[in-house]
Amino acid sequence: MEQHFNVASQVSPAASVQKLYSLDQYIGMITAAGFVITGMREPRPSTDQLLADPQWRVRFQRPLFLLVEARLD
Repeated sequence: MEQHFNVASQVSPAASVQKLYSLDQYIGMITAAGFVITGMREPRPSTDQLLADPQWRVRFQRPLFLLVEARLD
């Protein structure tokens, strides 16, 4: 995927390029490189954060990223 960012009506001069892979593909690349996955987490707001600011429920309807912990075997 290639896209220009638009922030405060300013468009980035160079496009940002992202490659999107499936979870299968990410795990395959990590293990093919000789790593062993030791943990995975989807960070999310705490109960206290959700209670303190209702916007968390609006902005965080699904995990935004996945943290993968691995070690070289």
